[in-house]
Amino acid sequence: MKLPFLDKYSRIARLYPALITLVPVFLLTFGISQNELTKLLGDIMAIQVVGCVSINVAALFLLIQANRFIGKEIFERWYFEDELRMPTTEMLLPESTQISPQLRSKVNMLCQRDFALCLPTIEEQREDDMLARKRIVDIVAQIRQKVQDGHLVLQHNIEYGFARNLIGGAPLGIVASIFCTLYFYADSRAVALFSLVLVFLWGGLLLFSKTLIGRLGVLYAKRLIQEYTGGVNTK
Repeated sequence: MKLPFLDKYSRIARLYPALITLVPVFLLTFGISQNELTKLLGDIMAIQVVGCVSINVAALFLLIQANRFIGKEIFERWYFEDELRMPTTEMLLPESTQISPQLRSKVNMLCQRDFALCLPTIEEQREDDMLARKRIVDIVAQIRQKVQDGHLVLQHNIEYGFARNLIGGAPLGIVASIFCTLYFYADSRAVALFSLVLVFLWGGLLLFSKTLIGRLGVLYAKRLIQEYTGGVNTK
């Protein structure tokens, strides 16, 4: 039986962002640990469910999925218009200057050989830009399947996934940190101050989220193209 979080991508790109998101929740739980209601909730959380998986582990798994859903289906889709403006799409457009014409020609030749698909021409893009982008999206999906988990591609994919999923957890992190700041303000100014710092850190992450995942997306796209073309360097 394959245990969860054993593979590198799941641990770093999914589990770690969820644990970071839970920091203010951990603070809050620790701060009210003497409360009878919390003790009752703790007893409930210790109940074992089917497969000997406790409710707290199930809650962590739910948060992992929530972070990924918000990061991918909301932020990524919003910033990249459902992959139509992903860095890989932008790089393979015929008028793009992000890669050399020679490299694009090689990608086109390999795509025709491997998938019987060709990149759009300048004329096709000018005639219907959205259709040209959709064709590139389909081709990139095939390239990802071909390259799969090449070592450097996987590393860049992990870095991108970590940032995207951490950004996905930022709204919850902000709400929990604000709650912690208010809760601890009277009893523990140090914890309240730390929680306030977390609010600003989460806020900064959201503020620069497009720049961050955009840059990491570019690095991933370059490595994907390099590995697909046999290590040819991009510009």
